[in-house]
Amino acid sequence: MDKKKYIELQKKDYTNFEWTLTNSLRAFCVPDEYLVKGVSVAFLTLLWKQTEEKEKTTLALVISEKVKDETTEHYLNNVAFEFGNLIFDLTDKYEEEVLISYILFAEPNLYSAVSNYATPSGIIKLALNILDIKPGDKVLDMGSGLNNFLITANMNENSAYYFGIEIHTQSIVVANIRGLVAENDIKVVQGDMLAKSCEKFEANKIFSNYPIGMKLAQLKQKIDVNPTLRNYFGNMKRNISSDWIYNFAVLDNLDDSGRAVVIMSNSGTWNSSDEMIRKYFIESGNIEGVILLPERLLTGTGIPVTLLVLGKSKSQTVKMVDASSIYTKGRRQNTLEENDIAHIMKYYNSDSEFSRSVSIEEIAKEEYLLNPQRFILTLNETIDGIPFEDLCIRISRGAQIKSSELDELATSESTGFHYLMLQNINEGLIEEDLPSLKFIDKRYEKHCIQNNNLILSKIGFPFKVGLAKVGLNEKILANGNLYFIELDESKVNPVFVKAYLESEPGQAQLSKLSKGSAMKSISIRDLNQLKIPRLPQKEQLEIASQYLDLCDDIVILQKQLEKIKDKKANLLNQVGEREGDENIE
Repeated sequence: MDKKKYIELQKKDYTNFEWTLTNSLRAFCVPDEYLVKGVSVAFLTLLWKQTEEKEKTTLALVISEKVKDETTEHYLNNVAFEFGNLIFDLTDKYEEEVLISYILFAEPNLYSAVSNYATPSGIIKLALNILDIKPGDKVLDMGSGLNNFLITANMNENSAYYFGIEIHTQSIVVANIRGLVAENDIKVVQGDMLAKSCEKFEANKIFSNYPIGMKLAQLKQKIDVNPTLRNYFGNMKRNISSDWIYNFAVLDNLDDSGRAVVIMSNSGTWNSSDEMIRKYFIESGNIEGVILLPERLLTGTGIPVTLLVLGKSKSQTVKMVDASSIYTKGRRQNTLEENDIAHIMKYYNSDSEFSRSVSIEEIAKEEYLLNPQRFILTLNETIDGIPFEDLCIRISRGAQIKSSELDELATSESTGFHYLMLQNINEGLIEEDLPSLKFIDKRYEKHCIQNNNLILSKIGFPFKVGLAKVGLNEKILANGNLYFIELDESKVNPVFVKAYLESEPGQAQLSKLSKGSAMKSISIRDLNQLKIPRLPQKEQLEIASQYLDLCDDIVILQKQLEKIKDKKANLLNQVGEREGDENIE
């Protein structure tokens, strides 16, 4: 298929066919199967429609003739058996172009499990601009999903060589069907990108939209079968983000003169657990650029992500681009249109208000953080921000109490007097069972927190944030490493402020305002310079409501985790009890 035909098909309206098809599938499969079953039915309908002497053959024979991949052939035969009547019924109702358009461009339901295997066209086009594929290039997609990237790349440059690896069977089926319909020479194999080496392909251009949100511990079995990954990550902390393991695998399969573009979580660019692996990549000169993307671009999650550009050119600078505000707004999902991509590429190729080249030395001083906002944002650059001091009634610091005095005051009894320390704030939540004190001396009462005070750690990074809930007959004494802040609630919603300070832009401002190298510390004077986004009270309330719902979800999950840990710890005890009962019998 030529590029002109491909572009024309993108404009073809297949909504009526999709509605009819989904309506027919609804009674026979779960929503996560709609796409693979739908694409399979559409493909078999197309094959049958193109079969001239139907009375002399069967659908099974047509599949055997057209499909050479064993996994895809087996899956299509099952679909033909299950939905044969539907396929024959659809054959005379829809034209070929509608069927082909649906096969190539149908997308999974937003935020469904299958949507994790699709890459939006805007991100693909941005990645292709950066990779700049030329004739003869060897292009590898690690975690090729539904084949969106490889087909689009092939349409742009059909004189390169394309190869994909994907673990998910349903995605392999969709990928192979799309490859057959697009009439391209793309090879996609089933396998795990961490366990299977693609070195023999000698790729000089790699793209990867791998799974995000996991830790090293969850990938240990895969790492153990890959000697390179095992040697490097075998003794690493188990809480390292999976992003850097996948990044390492991508780099390991990249030719020395090549370039790779990957999509990673934002947290992997700045959290403390990944500092050492970030240091390795940065000091090895393997990171060419970092592009912070807007939220709600991916179909599988609403969170913003980062586009990381990797290479082996030993770069001494990293191009940082804050593209978080460059997008075309949609009702449920944002997109990157041609104009947006042109702006991002302009900023990537030159320094601007949204981008700059940052030296390895400067990144090292920032604890090897790779959040572009950390290096681009200045103290006065928060868009339409209100100075923090204009929103505060007062900012107070916790009490400086010697540990020996604190030991004497501590008690296991419930007295209504409590002590709040930095370690009592986790995941933005203040622990319910705070340490109890026998009493609080009058000289320390000015260091007691009031209800709805914003709590902020004096030291970071990251800076911890909490929101105090103090009962009527309760007093909570704050530790000296904490600030407690009374906000003017007629001007700003405290929950909104907390959510902002926990966000990357908020943390970036706090870091910029803080001082120190080994341990950053922020003063009240510098804290007053912080800018809070100027939003209407209604929008603040909406954000605060969503934030509190998420906090409730965290509490529920933590309780479930504790129950699971308890069951795990007592598992052998239960075995012992059963054996005891059997002995009695």
